[in-house]
Amino acid sequence: MHTILNKILENNSLLDRKKVKRVVLVYAQKLFYIGDTCFMLDNIKPCNSFFAKAKIDLSFTPDDKNLAGLQALIKNNPYANSVTISEWEELPLEEYDVVFCAMSDEAKFLSVVEQKYGALLAEGKMHTAFFSLSKNFIYPVDRGVAVFPDYPELVSFLKEGKEEIVHELYISAEEKDWANQWYEAQGVKNEEELYIVFDSASMRSKVLRIDTYFRTLHWLLSGEKARVLMICENIAEKKALYTECLGEKIVSKIIFANRQGLRKDIVLMSADCVKMIFGPCTGLLHCASGIYNYFTANGMPAHKVPLIITYTGRYPHAVENAYFWWGNSPLVNCLLMKNFSGKPQLCVLNELDEHEKRETANVLECKDYSAEMLTDFIGKRLHAAYAY
Repeated sequence: MHTILNKILENNSLLDRKKVKRVVLVYAQKLFYIGDTCFMLDNIKPCNSFFAKAKIDLSFTPDDKNLAGLQALIKNNPYANSVTISEWEELPLEEYDVVFCAMSDEAKFLSVVEQKYGALLAEGKMHTAFFSLSKNFIYPVDRGVAVFPDYPELVSFLKEGKEEIVHELYISAEEKDWANQWYEAQGVKNEEELYIVFDSASMRSKVLRIDTYFRTLHWLLSGEKARVLMICENIAEKKALYTECLGEKIVSKIIFANRQGLRKDIVLMSADCVKMIFGPCTGLLHCASGIYNYFTANGMPAHKVPLIITYTGRYPHAVENAYFWWGNSPLVNCLLMKNFSGKPQLCVLNELDEHEKRETANVLECKDYSAEMLTDFIGKRLHAAYAY
């Protein structure tokens, strides 16, 4: 394989990015986290700029267990020329100027390249450049040993522009129409205020105490025009629990809906009737942020953007904090509980000074939120958002 890698290095050294017309990103990861994948796919836009708007194709393998999730997040992305589902052996890599691999097992991909293109590369008849982008697209614990060389110029370009990348998720007019019709079929009236509430996360430490959560939800549903959408795995089980905690009268204002697949669950957040999206630090809140970043970039007035609130606590890894995940999400009210001189205080990330945005030593846990703090904050923000 050293011979093939040497020929690849030779091709890479001759690459003139100004002349690049066709690029393919071959993507294969073992783990799938919605939020992380949103962040990684955001790199496609600056890659497009780096290559002066060359056509960038994405390729996934048909046996990828994460395929449906990846397709849900990449759909309608204007910076991806095409998305193909193909075995590596079937990809016409010789037709591309540049091949990027973002995968958990680069050695396996190199073996395929050597078997299919080894002779062409050795004879100098194939001039395609090959680079690794696994560090930029693959979650760290899922990342194997990089076999293909880096592209330092592109990596620097992505790093320098990271602070400027605002996550966008591309919802079509047809999809939004479907969401509006779906709510209409559920009996949501024009004068009602629809709140989407997420009640689960990948770890128990990322959600509120049960009593705090249900007191907050009870308050929210006490509003005369309030309706809540709950997307569930098991409607009967969820409805029974909520009825026990809230009573039948309050629960009658909740729409319990089965999951319809990630894309449709995402699209439901785009409807005109949605006035608030509330939940823990999860991938679906990143999707909500991406939807409305895209809508506002395309002319949606501020008063039509729903109130988006995510609450955060302490993160298990020092490098990850609320600022890491939400520091560049202008439409999201990211909440933190901080200890100032022995007193817990509810804070909004984008209202803190630059030091406190990144400071983690005084951050409290999600169990430290109180219903009074949350209802006071939500009430004031809802009033401010819709007092026009």
